[in-house]
Amino acid sequence: MFLKNYTPAKKPIFLVLAFALIASVLTGCAGQKLGQKITTVKYYPECYRPIGDLRRQAEEANKATAAGAVIGAISGAATAYFTSGGNKADIVKGAITGGLTGAGLGYLISDEVQAMDQAERFRTYMQVMEMDASNMKQAVAAAKIADSCYNKQNTNLMKNFKAKRISEAEASERLKEITDGTTEARTILRNYADTSVQLANDYDRVITMEKSRPDRAPNRMINQVTTKKAAIVKETRNYSKVDAALDKTLLRCQENRAIIGSGT
Repeated sequence: MFLKNYTPAKKPIFLVLAFALIASVLTGCAGQKLGQKITTVKYYPECYRPIGDLRRQAEEANKATAAGAVIGAISGAATAYFTSGGNKADIVKGAITGGLTGAGLGYLISDEVQAMDQAERFRTYMQVMEMDASNMKQAVAAAKIADSCYNKQNTNLMKNFKAKRISEAEASERLKEITDGTTEARTILRNYADTSVQLANDYDRVITMEKSRPDRAPNRMINQVTTKKAAIVKETRNYSKVDAALDKTLLRCQENRAIIGSGT
């Protein structure tokens, strides 16, 4: 009797689809800052190591973040489903809210963070901003180490080629690895730098919002946010120096490619 009269409910189906959609959105942004891996590592693994380490660390962090985000999204959507009678708008809103909360990432100006009590809100600011500054610092350090190594190997390569210790074919292959590794390091660095500009803007908005709140925080707490923002700006300046060095290395690669191609 039950099976005969049973009609599959559409709302649970929509709920499942909402989970899938939110999960794909939350996990799809993983690794955006690192861009695509273009380097085939054969001759200079020591030069690529800082880039590879950065990728592995980001992959591990993205997996953990994505898992937390998906769990949060599912929890938020499920709560909204059962408390709203299956209203679609509320389900999606609940999924997104749960995802943001579960992700444990920025969203400092989101309603979810701004609804926290003052102490919890500022703890969130500090944790997220410290993570942002650390990530940028690591990206700058990795790019700097890789550039120094590839630059040294570039010099050694041309010495060996001109001394006819390696063939033109091998020299070209080696130079391509140096060029690709340097390009990859520069791409990662620039992606992080672009993100840091947006982060600085978000921090400015946080400071403005805190100063205008009815429950305005003490100046010492707001000053902590300002200090953390300064750390990001400082790393952006460091980025500019390393980025310029990477450009010089790539210019050398271009010049050496012409030399190797001419056989001289």
